[in-house]
Amino acid sequence: MSLHAMAESFFVPVTPQIQVTLNCNYRCTYCFQNHCASDIMDLATAEAILIKCAEHNRSWVRGCAQGQVEIFWHGGEPLLAGIHFYREILRIQAKIPDITFKNHLQTNGALLTDAYAQFCREHDFQLGFSLDGPPEMNDLHRRTAVGGNSAFEATLRGIDNYRRHMPPGARVPVIAVVTRDTIDRAADFYLFFKELGAEVQLDFYDLRSDDLAPNAMDALFTQAPGEDQLQRFLIELFDLWFHDPDRRVDFKELREDLDMVLRQETFFRNPMHKKRCSPGRTIFNPQGLVFACDQYVCDPATAIGDIHHNSVATLMLSAFSRSAKDPGVPVWTAAVGTAVLACWVSRCSVTLTNRLGNRAASGLLNNAFGLTVPVAGSIWLSTVSSTPWASFSVLVRS
Repeated sequence: MSLHAMAESFFVPVTPQIQVTLNCNYRCTYCFQNHCASDIMDLATAEAILIKCAEHNRSWVRGCAQGQVEIFWHGGEPLLAGIHFYREILRIQAKIPDITFKNHLQTNGALLTDAYAQFCREHDFQLGFSLDGPPEMNDLHRRTAVGGNSAFEATLRGIDNYRRHMPPGARVPVIAVVTRDTIDRAADFYLFFKELGAEVQLDFYDLRSDDLAPNAMDALFTQAPGEDQLQRFLIELFDLWFHDPDRRVDFKELREDLDMVLRQETFFRNPMHKKRCSPGRTIFNPQGLVFACDQYVCDPATAIGDIHHNSVATLMLSAFSRSAKDPGVPVWTAAVGTAVLACWVSRCSVTLTNRLGNRAASGLLNNAFGLTVPVAGSIWLSTVSSTPWASFSVLVRS
């Protein structure tokens, strides 16, 4: 199969994750970005992204329906761009024909004024807040950039502004990072988010690209929860959630786990699969460089292209082409639990072995590891509940 045909077979609508800035007003210890860059994306770059993603998704529906582009505005801290930036974004979106845009924005909330919250409500920006629990849990890893002070109250002020404008009965959308420091406090975690009235997406600290560096391996084992800790946390959290008649808090992953049990005839992906690693999610940095994963957004050498010079289809194809030119991929051994380890390979064989001695056949990844796909293309390696935090050796040979 040609590389072009291969890319077509994996064709999906693009979901742009736009890093408006790499700058941030917080300094979270587990963040994989460095925030020394203060650039804000210029509107010409934003317009190029929106137009080319719209063209790509319009061609995908092939005339059977109106196309849609679902955008995730990220940073750094995306609110640093200012409300005027997003007013201009809406103006750009309005002049692009035959496409609808759905805007999401992930924020730490500190800069969400009442006016900003009202703007997001009026223009249907779906907000998500980054908050790890009550102050003593949140402030272990989330601190302000100036002074290293507690970040909790600033985030809560933003959430309070959001709540004044959110639809009646809506929950506060939150992404909460769970580390080894906080994983033994499931009850405190649950009660806090219940009081907040939140819809929580769990983000367990897992494998980061920086953790693979020889001088950084300790971070994986000091911040990442262990296997037993992860199991206890999920069981306790599930029991608290499932047996609570108040229904004032929801956890996306727990609900998806329950769906998998009750609707076994339906295919569900692993609920712990990282959303940012979903097919089609494409990362754009403030200068318009494009990345296959947001963990690499601070390293221009890993970019797969530039939106100013490449179409979206060309960018997707370049990931295949690059791997074909570089047939030698080193052995990776890493502790992977809820993590997803992604690698692009082409015309290669893969041997996957976990610590329990299970082995995936060369050429395919076995269902025991979450997904079966051909070797040629995008291979997503993720564990399932039966083998959490197994140690995987991934060998790719040409």
